[in-house]
Amino acid sequence: MIIPIILAQCPHGWVASGRSCYSLRRSGLSWSDAQHNCRELAVGSHLADLKTVEDLLFISSQLLKHSNMLLLLWTGLNDQQTEGQHLWSDGSAHNLTITVSSSLSANQTDCFALQKNVTGPGYFLTPFFCAISLPFICQYNSKKNL
Repeated sequence: MIIPIILAQCPHGWVASGRSCYSLRRSGLSWSDAQHNCRELAVGSHLADLKTVEDLLFISSQLLKHSNMLLLLWTGLNDQQTEGQHLWSDGSAHNLTITVSSSLSANQTDCFALQKNVTGPGYFLTPFFCAISLPFICQYNSKKNL
């Protein structure tokens, strides 16, 4: 039995994983400015919503392969509307079992970044100050497949 692999059809500069396209933006922006920038790149684009372990592993592998020097990058995860209610930029709930812990004050860290794991492989989600300028990852779901 052959199982077809469905990949999104992405424009130049974007990389496909499943039905999503991702773009790494190296310019440093605050979380809200990064979200605005992503929305201007393509219809339906937003800060990356890494809803599955597979999404997180894919982005981690891309970052390690191409951008080993990036230590923190904005994602779409935040709790700006209600403290402690972590939502992705599309409004869906955060349900990854990956621990997101921090010694920073929860009242001041409403946005989440991918942080490079300096003691092991990959990246993990961590709360961070929304006003800090960081590189970021944009995402959109493609209607077309390869």
